[in-house]
Amino acid sequence: MKKLKLIIGMIIVIIIILVITILLIKNEGKEEEKSMVTPGIEIEDIQDETSEIERAEYNYINVAMSTYMQNLNLENSRYYGRNENNEYVSIVEEDQKKEYILDLLSQNYISENNITIQNLDEYIETVDEQLIFVPTQLKRLINENVKTYVVSGIIENLNYQLIDEGVFIVNLDFTNRTFSIEPVNMNYDDINSVQQEITSIEENDSNQYNNASVTIENIVKEYMNNYKRLVLAKPNLIYEKLDEEYREKRFGNLEEFEKYINNNRDTIVSLQAQQYLSNSYQDYTEYVCKDEYSNLYVFREYGILNYEILLDSYTIISDNFKETYDSSNEEYKVAMNIDKWIQMLNNRDYTNAYNVLDETFRNNNWGSEEAFEQYMRENFPLHYDVEYTTYSSEGSTYVRQINLTDITGETEGTISLNIIMQLKDNYEFVMSFSLQE
Repeated sequence: MKKLKLIIGMIIVIIIILVITILLIKNEGKEEEKSMVTPGIEIEDIQDETSEIERAEYNYINVAMSTYMQNLNLENSRYYGRNENNEYVSIVEEDQKKEYILDLLSQNYISENNITIQNLDEYIETVDEQLIFVPTQLKRLINENVKTYVVSGIIENLNYQLIDEGVFIVNLDFTNRTFSIEPVNMNYDDINSVQQEITSIEENDSNQYNNASVTIENIVKEYMNNYKRLVLAKPNLIYEKLDEEYREKRFGNLEEFEKYINNNRDTIVSLQAQQYLSNSYQDYTEYVCKDEYSNLYVFREYGILNYEILLDSYTIISDNFKETYDSSNEEYKVAMNIDKWIQMLNNRDYTNAYNVLDETFRNNNWGSEEAFEQYMRENFPLHYDVEYTTYSSEGSTYVRQINLTDITGETEGTISLNIIMQLKDNYEFVMSFSLQE
C-alpha cells in the first residue's frame, strides 16, 4: 500500500513538472514572438484592421510623414554645408536628393508606375521650403507582417499657410522598424478599395523610424501644436472638432469662429503648453492644458484623431465648478466669477465679457459689443494675473477690488479695478467695473 502511494505521488510530481515545462516553453515562445514587434505595441492589441490604433503606431506614422515631407524639400538644410572658402553651398547633387525620396516610396508604387530618378517629377512634386503634414483621419487597412495605414490631412508651411491637402498610404514593418509611403490620388472615402499587401520593406539609409516616447506631456503638446496648425491654416477643421454644445454657445457659427481666429492670430501663433493634466473617464480620456496666458484648453479623446475640443472652462460650467460654487460663501463666489471674467479677457472673448456686464452700465458706456471690444483692446491689451484685495457688501451687491498684472512679466505696474457684482440663479452674475481714465 505504501509503495503504491509512493508510486502515485511520484507520478503526480512528474505530471506537474511536465505541465510547468510546457507552460514555460509556451511563454518563452510568446516572449520571442513579442520581441519581434517594436516595443510599445502588443501583438494582441492589433489582431485585425478593425482593432483600435495604438498611440505608438500613430507616432510612428507621424515620424514617417515628417521624414517624407523633409525629403520633398530640395532646399533642406541637410543638403548644405561649408566649402573650402567657408561658403554655405549645396553639397548634394540633384539626383541624390531624388534618390532620398525614392528610398521612402513603396516598392509597389515604384513598380506600378515605373518610377525612376529621371521621371520622378511626374509623380512626386518637390518643393523648396519646409512643409508640415498635419493628420486629420487615420485608418489601418491591412494588419499582416507589414501593417498598412491610410492617413489624410493638410500640408502647410512654417508660416501656417495651407499648401495642400493629401491622402497617403503608410506601411510600417515592425520587424526591422522601416516604413514606406505612397501618395494616393483618390478621395478618402474610396481608400477602402486598397488591397495591396506588402510582405516586407527593405531597409535603406532613409526609411527607418525609432521609438517615440508616449507621455502625457507629449500627448498634450501634440494636441496643442495640431490645434494651432489646423486652426490657422483651415479653421473649419477645428470648428468641426469643437464640442457641439460648446461651439453653439461660444460662437454660434463658423463665421464667428473664423472672425475670432483672425482677430487673435498673433496670440494663437505664440501659444505654448505650460501646464497640463489628464483625467480618465469611462468613454474618453480628457487632457487639459494651460497656456502661458493661463487660458485652458480641453481635449476629450475617444480614440486616435477622434476627439472634441473646448477652448475654455467657463462657457460650459463643469460639475467640479458647480460643487465648489455651491459650497462657497458669497465672497468666494464673487471671486470665482471675477476669475471667469478675467479668463474671458485673457482669451480675447469679448462677447461673453460684454454679456455678463450690467445692461445699464454697458449701454451707458458703449452701446455695442464692437465699441466695448475696442475699449478693452486699448485699455487691457495684455494677459493678466489677478490679485484680490478689499471686499465689501451691501445687501445683494458685492464690491471687490482687484489688481491686474501682466502675466508674462514683460511690463511693470498694475491696473486696479473695483468690481461691482450681483449674483443670479443658475451660476449666473452681472457686474460692472471702474473705467480707466
